Amino acid sequence: MRRIAVLALVAAAACAAAQKQTGASASAAQICASVESLRVPSVTPESPADAKRLKNCAEDDLYYGASPLQDVDSTAARRCALYDWNVRHGPVPVNSDDSNGNYDFSTQTLVMIFANGDGVPRDLDLAMRIACKEVFPLDNSDNGDSENDYQSELIQVILKLAKMKSAASPARFDYCNGGARLSDWPEKLVCESIDTRLARKKRESHLAELVAPWTEEQKDAFTRARAAFNQFEEIEERTENTCSVPVVICTMDIDDRLETDFASAIDRFEQGKLPASTHGQYGDAKYALNAFYQQLLSQTFQSNRGQMMRIRDAERAWQVYRDAYVEFAKLRWPSVSGDSWLTLLNNERMKQLRNLPLH
Repeated sequence: MRRIAVLALVAAAACAAAQKQTGASASAAQICASVESLRVPSVTPESPADAKRLKNCAEDDLYYGASPLQDVDSTAARRCALYDWNVRHGPVPVNSDDSNGNYDFSTQTLVMIFANGDGVPRDLDLAMRIACKEVFPLDNSDNGDSENDYQSELIQVILKLAKMKSAASPARFDYCNGGARLSDWPEKLVCESIDTRLARKKRESHLAELVAPWTEEQKDAFTRARAAFNQFEEIEERTENTCSVPVVICTMDIDDRLETDFASAIDRFEQGKLPASTHGQYGDAKYALNAFYQQLLSQTFQSNRGQMMRIRDAERAWQVYRDAYVEFAKLRWPSVSGDSWLTLLNNERMKQLRNLPLH
């Protein structure tokens, strides 16, 4: 009897959720009908060079300023997104030569631009019209009567935009920071990538400030150490990756961690927090690392020879990085012994190997 009651409650909850979703869809449909006549602007390339830029631009980079060499540019983001949006969502079928092949973030970018008035007068009706196009396509050629997760998300966005329109002082709408319940994994990846790239840009800017007053000899040695680190990072990310989804999703976090650790160490040393170890401590760290490395090779030889080879390749790349880093560090902080740098680097590598996911 109790089981029947529980099942009844579950069924009632599911029914209520479905009714709520149906109500949201109906409300969104009414809103979309009210803005159906609005025309989404189009973009005409001003020159062959401009056409090439529009075909290869990234609206998310331009809107958030996430590219290393690009700050926020709302005007360029709008032109980029409008061009991409019209290519992908206009009446003319998508031509592979016109599409840049990247994940389409044009709808999200345009919604934010017009909802916030970034470089244009705020126009919440147009923002809703752009979102509505994907939920209730006018030609009814796709999506049918079923509502997928992405459409459900956009319905909530449309309702939120309608509330903003009625607010006296509407807050900014940020798609990647609380503006929507991201249900589509490419969307989540774009937003996570934006956060990661913005953090990287800030980190690299700070690192450049630290390096600026160094001597040319120190800068050259640092450039060599950084290049060796990048080679190690590229191999290490393949060693640590265990995801079945596209590699970029997992390696983005691995890259961010390795690069953060690298930059944080430079920052720490520039503040005078330098390592100090004896030759004996270096010997202990070297012995422990070699023993553990051999143990890993033996273990993965039995279970996963592919991973064993990746561990071996990463270790060889790390050794090149280690030597280049010690050469640089001796020039930049000559008061610190080579044994101290080697001890530090060996201990850091030991932590990386201990945390290595084996599969």
